[in-house]
Amino acid sequence: MRVRTGFRSKGESALRLFCIVVALCGTGFGQITGNIQGTVVDSAGAVVPGAKIQLKAEATGELRTAVSDDVGLFRFPIVPPASYTVTIEVPGFKIRSEQGIQLSSGETRDLGRLVMELGPAVEKVSVTAEATPVETASSEKTALVNGTTFNEVAMRGRDFFGYLSLLPGVVDTTVNRDSTNTNAISGIILNGNSTTMLSYTVDGVNTQDTGSRNNSISVEPNADAIAEVKVLLTNYDAEYGRSAAGGISVVTKSGTRDFHGSAWWTHRNEEFNANSWANNTSGLPKSIYRYNVPGYSIGGPAYIPKHLNTWIRRIPGGGFGRSAGLTGRSAAS
Repeated sequence: MRVRTGFRSKGESALRLFCIVVALCGTGFGQITGNIQGTVVDSAGAVVPGAKIQLKAEATGELRTAVSDDVGLFRFPIVPPASYTVTIEVPGFKIRSEQGIQLSSGETRDLGRLVMELGPAVEKVSVTAEATPVETASSEKTALVNGTTFNEVAMRGRDFFGYLSLLPGVVDTTVNRDSTNTNAISGIILNGNSTTMLSYTVDGVNTQDTGSRNNSISVEPNADAIAEVKVLLTNYDAEYGRSAAGGISVVTKSGTRDFHGSAWWTHRNEEFNANSWANNTSGLPKSIYRYNVPGYSIGGPAYIPKHLNTWIRRIPGGGFGRSAGLTGRSAAS
């Protein structure tokens, strides 16, 4: 006779829970991370196997390493979107450094053939990556907006959906964007398709109420918290394919090695507006129009005494470590 103990039952339950968490995390990582790859060759075009490649996140200092294979190919999978530096070292060749490599969510960034020059390893060749690389690893048609853009453009109500109408293939039929709300996505149309047929994710997690008529959302991040917005139009990967009309993928910011923050307040009032022709003709005053939208952001390395980022006490404002960011939400009154 077989006896099932409580310990084994708890163990199996924990294992099932772990598998579910891993599966969910895998889905999210697939949508908000990307890949960086390239091929190491010499000046004659011959492949260079066994090259040591280091990938460094320029904002956090996080390091990853790889070695080129027999055909000179290297690949860094599941890489968060950010700006990176790739350094290649091979005995008998100069050190090559590729800086400013911008990786977006879901992108496979192919650096192409990286040529190593003969010379001592003490010499270094530095290359700045091109600002607008041609996508060669995928045939998808997408539009990408960097989060910095939202801080440089005046957006009514700080609603980033209103900015998307400036992108090719995107139409915004929403008239009122005076403040953020759960129906903010309802007027967005991609490639002429129905607004109820597009997908919307924040850090790889779908936040739509798919049972509602207007496809309402539960989360619209503060514009200061957004690292990038990617609008998927055609030929995108199957992992985004739950909706036929395309999708909007939002990736929020993470912390860096340095502490930073911001605070702002936008004030909109009828005193700044001109009166309408109809009101002037009838001798009526301006219509009341009053919105106050405050917001703030706080970011930097997460600190746990004696466990995580203990360098903070020793080196104020610098050092290496895993990071996390905090960002406030905006509101209107």
